[in-house]
Amino acid sequence: TAPRVLFRDARWLAVEKPSGVTTTPLQGSRSLVELVRETLGVQGDVLHPLSRLDYDVTGVVLFALTRDATRLAAEVKRDGTYARVYHALVTPPPKEPAAVWRDPIGVDPRNAHRRVVGGRDPESAESEMTLRERRGDVGWLVLHPRTGRTHQLRVHCAHAGCPLLGDRTYGGAKRLTLSNGAVLGVGRVMLHCAEVSLPGGPSLRAPWPDDLRTLWESLPTITAG
Repeated sequence: TAPRVLFRDARWLAVEKPSGVTTTPLQGSRSLVELVRETLGVQGDVLHPLSRLDYDVTGVVLFALTRDATRLAAEVKRDGTYARVYHALVTPPPKEPAAVWRDPIGVDPRNAHRRVVGGRDPESAESEMTLRERRGDVGWLVLHPRTGRTHQLRVHCAHAGCPLLGDRTYGGAKRLTLSNGAVLGVGRVMLHCAEVSLPGGPSLRAPWPDDLRTLWESLPTITAG
């Protein structure tokens, strides 16, 4: 199935990434880059994603289609004007209504696929957090990553004591328990790239996917478990 196109011109292509697909090719899995080439007929050498959303993460992915656009993307990333807004569901919610997390992130010495605060070869990392709404034990966060480290938002949320729902890698709850005792499974990481913008390029938004919206709308009668 072709991913939904949010924007397209000669320099840029933005699509809505579904969960269950990597952004770039990875051995043994289908990637968003391959889907875009095959289903949308994108030709040429350049198809450069500005963000590499994790396998389970949904939302806007903006591609540079020319070498000039790729150079512009590198410049705006370097000077911090590549703006991204993520929405996340976490449990428990953070104690403070807003914060800026500046904990450096490095490779987990025990598992090269994980990242931790500190760790091996740590790099500076900065994430701005706002608690948009709280429903019982679950919080809806709006997150602005000011840097682009691997798993940055997932690590910062977990380190702050509010791991993402469904994020088993970083201690997130994998199920929620209804007030009547029924258990609702959380099948993936509840993280969505809602907005992307950059100077000289488009400003784009993607609505919440159905599973994220359905989960949130069910929360008044749910407690974490």
